[in-house]
Amino acid sequence: MKTSLKFILALPVVLISLSSFNTINTSKGEECQVVEVYEGITPETDAKALTPDGLKKLTVILKPAKLRHGKYDYKLKRLEKDLYKVVDKALYIETKYCNKYASRDDATLIIDSSYGSTKGKLIFK
Repeated sequence: MKTSLKFILALPVVLISLSSFNTINTSKGEECQVVEVYEGITPETDAKALTPDGLKKLTVILKPAKLRHGKYDYKLKRLEKDLYKVVDKALYIETKYCNKYASRDDATLIIDSSYGSTKGKLIFK
C-alpha cells in the first residue's frame, strides 16, 4: 500500500517534468518554408490588373528577387496569410503554411536554393 501511494504522489512530479521538457525548443522561434522572395515595384501610373474578382487597381507589383544564398536578418510585418514584408525595404517573402503573426518581428531569412518549390526558410526570433 505504501509503495502505490508513493507512486501516485510521484506521478504528477514526473508528468510536470516531462511536459516542461517539450518546451525547450520553443525559444528558437517559429520556422517556416520560403516559397519565393519578391522585390516590390510601385507602378508609376494608375495601373490595373484583371483578377478573378474583377478589375483591381495595382498598388505593388511583385517581381521575383535575386538574393544570393546566405542568411539575412530582417524585421518583418505580416500582410496576409503566407505573405510578409520586410520593414523599410521593398522586399516581400512568400511562405508556405506559416501561421506567425508578425509586426516588426525579428527574423532570419536563409536562402539555400534557387530552384524548386522552396527557396529556404524563415526563422522568427
